[in-house]
Amino acid sequence: MRFKVGDEVRFLNETGEGEITRIEGGKLYVDVDGFEYPYSPADVILVDGENTVFETREFGSDRGGNNTHESSEKHAETPINIALKGALSQVFERVNPKGIPECDLHIEKLVQKHEHLTNGEIVSLQLEYLKHILDSAEREKVRELIVIHGVGEGVLKIEVRQYLSSFAHITYEDASFQRYGRGATYVRLYGL
Repeated sequence: MRFKVGDEVRFLNETGEGEITRIEGGKLYVDVDGFEYPYSPADVILVDGENTVFETREFGSDRGGNNTHESSEKHAETPINIALKGALSQVFERVNPKGIPECDLHIEKLVQKHEHLTNGEIVSLQLEYLKHILDSAEREKVRELIVIHGVGEGVLKIEVRQYLSSFAHITYEDASFQRYGRGATYVRLYGL
């Protein structure tokens, strides 16, 4: 599937989102509060309402020269399907010395081969995994957990916390600096 005019996107390297207004010259032009800015397809994540959509996305233009694109179905497995076969079945196998479950969002922990993924696909996969973790925590009545997102440029940490903020029954704070540095978030689930 390809990006198309009208798609809502979230930015990887900055806060905010906007709507694709046109596609030309290898760039996506995104309207943000009435202003149009160019972005590389690798620097955005497709969103659908409140949810980040994870699909392998291709960028391209049609032969007619306008800004509409046809969708094409891929028969290859998407990275989320690969992860579902492995990492998701082992949700709460890792706990810290205090007995609190840990979930590691580092991409190399989720998929074996990630070199072919764009930055947007990687973050989308990590957020899908976090969603699964939270669903599992609620089912299993887990009241607290540690989400390891790493430090890096801070993009994943921002996305994780933005997602966690959308739940009234979840609070979060920095995890133990002594144990995790700045690379983890302590999550508490209420009302279970």
